[in-house]
Amino acid sequence: MPPLPKRAEDWILSDAFEHWLATFDNANTRKTHYSSVHFFVDKYAHYRVTDLVRLHVQVYTDDLRSRDVKASHRGRPRRDRKLPPFTVAKDLKAISNFLRWMHHMFPDEIPDLGDFIRIPHLPDRLHREDDIISDEEFQAMLRVADTPLKRVVLHLLWSSGARVGELTTMTLEKTNLTTRTAVVIKKGQRMEREIYFSPDCAVAIYEWLRVRPETDHDYLLCNAKQPFNRFNRPASISQIVRRLAEKAELGRPIRGHRFRKTLTRRIVRKFDIATAALVLGDTVTVTAKHYIIGLQEEARNAVKEVARTTSSESEEESNIIPFRRVN
Repeated sequence: MPPLPKRAEDWILSDAFEHWLATFDNANTRKTHYSSVHFFVDKYAHYRVTDLVRLHVQVYTDDLRSRDVKASHRGRPRRDRKLPPFTVAKDLKAISNFLRWMHHMFPDEIPDLGDFIRIPHLPDRLHREDDIISDEEFQAMLRVADTPLKRVVLHLLWSSGARVGELTTMTLEKTNLTTRTAVVIKKGQRMEREIYFSPDCAVAIYEWLRVRPETDHDYLLCNAKQPFNRFNRPASISQIVRRLAEKAELGRPIRGHRFRKTLTRRIVRKFDIATAALVLGDTVTVTAKHYIIGLQEEARNAVKEVARTTSSESEEESNIIPFRRVN
């Protein structure tokens, strides 16, 4: 990485981008911001940062909102080949932060171009009632699961709340059927965490172990047919879930992450958010923001009901004739 210049006019955009990414300590954060901003930087890579004007930013942001998705773009396109609005908003926010950072480094030489980017305020896409899997839907999928492997996948997703990618890291050595616990590799951080599963899931695991083929690896989930490869990709489990949902004729697609949201809702209703966060391996803040589905509306209704009750009590008190002392 080139050294930081003393004057902004000696700084080209690609070098500024490298310096900006270096300010993030977390590798995952750097990767996320790189994927959001590098298309903008590639377009004006050899521009001096002092040559960038509002028109350049406006042209790119308008193109981002309307253009067809490039084959190299990591965003999942919609049917009309446009980026989803949430991906667009995320990219615009990252670009705005990058431009504001350059202005902060040389406030007298670089204008604050990030101030011209308008980031749309979008509703939370994760708080949807249809993300919940009902007991009837789970039982329907369980009835059409005709192999021990399919049944153990369903039970693990239903009772543990683990991510699909985390289940691929389960090993025989670190799975305990007596305590009904297992150790998996946490998403992103490459750290181990403990998951918990139900007695029915323990029975399903035992039945799978009875027919599980002998392999040269220690992973719990693997192909039941040769060459008995482990499930090293989340898509291996997602494909099982999708096909079971189609076979059960549920009338809608079921993804593995919906099991995680469903378990969170069940735990929060019976216990509390802290317990749900412990089961999911997330913080209370992340759990409340991304997984408490449908409870926001109940919270608003509760506040509204309390306000109505308080208002009624105030009206009753105002109708009471105050005591007056007779002289």
